[in-house]
Amino acid sequence: NWVNVMQEQGGQPPVNMKCAVKFLSARKFDVTRAITLFRNHEALRDQYRLRDINPIGGSLKDELDSGKFTIIVNPETDEPQALAIFTARKHNIHTASHEAVMKCIIFQLDCAMQNIGVQRKGLTLVYDMTGSSFAQFDYTLSRKLLQLLQDGYPARLKKVYILKAPLWLFCDF
Repeated sequence: NWVNVMQEQGGQPPVNMKCAVKFLSARKFDVTRAITLFRNHEALRDQYRLRDINPIGGSLKDELDSGKFTIIVNPETDEPQALAIFTARKHNIHTASHEAVMKCIIFQLDCAMQNIGVQRKGLTLVYDMTGSSFAQFDYTLSRKLLQLLQDGYPARLKKVYILKAPLWLFCDF
């Protein structure tokens, strides 16, 4: 309940039960960890200006159309899981802003996490490096993506797979 007091002080609407359960579920109903996650999530939404996401125009539409980040959910199963795929070869570090990419990712996560089964079963991330080069690798963006999924978004990150990881990925930077 004190989360709603904080929300009110910050000029934000109160947290409804559905939202609270989403954060609690992502942290296996550990209240302290769920509150920390909620705070991180809210700070992230403020950092990337994600209070009002418009997928119809601008850089977000371009990112969605690029197919760089895709979430696949099979709602036909009893307990649907989500598979999030980041295709590194489609990322151009010179033209794509981190803000636009993060908006694209969070927009799709928001849609996937509306499914209770996905909330319960979690998310698997596939970082597909097939055909990508060192020039396309954005270390900062990769860290932001992992940090988002680990500490800033109410989703259970089940597994992370890196496909076709080049040898240079395992070198110290």
